[in-house]
Amino acid sequence: MGAIEKPEQQVACSVHSNQAVVWECDECGKKMCVKCKTIGFKYKIYCETCIEKVETVPIDKLLHPAGFWKRLSARAIDGLILAFLFSMIFLLPIFYFTPIITISAFCLSYIVFFIYHVVFTWQMGQTPGKIALEIEVMGFTKKDISLVQALLRHILGISISLLYVVGMINFYLALQSGMGVDHFASVMDFIREYHRYGITTNTRFVYTLLCVIMFGDSVFILCNKRKRALHDLLAGTRVVLS
Repeated sequence: MGAIEKPEQQVACSVHSNQAVVWECDECGKKMCVKCKTIGFKYKIYCETCIEKVETVPIDKLLHPAGFWKRLSARAIDGLILAFLFSMIFLLPIFYFTPIITISAFCLSYIVFFIYHVVFTWQMGQTPGKIALEIEVMGFTKKDISLVQALLRHILGISISLLYVVGMINFYLALQSGMGVDHFASVMDFIREYHRYGITTNTRFVYTLLCVIMFGDSVFILCNKRKRALHDLLAGTRVVLS
């Protein structure tokens, strides 16, 4: 960064003669004081003239894409945080089990998942995992992303989770109109029977297909120099170093 730290380097500003030079433009070398208009951008200092040149450069020329392992590590951190939150949500149905409370816990977990990934990404450009690894989500041509872009980035996870929760609700309603739910003794008992009788063969195929796409989506980051996943291309976003 163009800061002048040594006293012997400090000279009077050519524009404000009563001020010492404290900044140097990283683009043209212009000496500036505290009263001069300086702009900090991407860890560099620019004068008023040079920043106009820099801001006309496409954003992808100024940003460094986050690599596969950095993104995977951020995802692992997010996974651990969500696992902790989900465990807190499921304390009640585990110790005081009823099918309706269990389904409510799954619905609440889905809402938490949605807020954590979609709302955080939309409003902040980062989940806690990305903050920890100092990476963020941006658009291809501008920094901020829309709610639609945030949704498209996580459309696979949202779809899989929503299918699971909606299927569980339908399974519960079918039981209520038939044999009832009194025979369930625990959360695991209810989930086990839902997996055995409540999920159709076609639904299992859809789950499998979506999981394969998710795997390919992550691997795609390794196959292009700009480190974009398939969901980045779909949403028009990129993950870059903060």
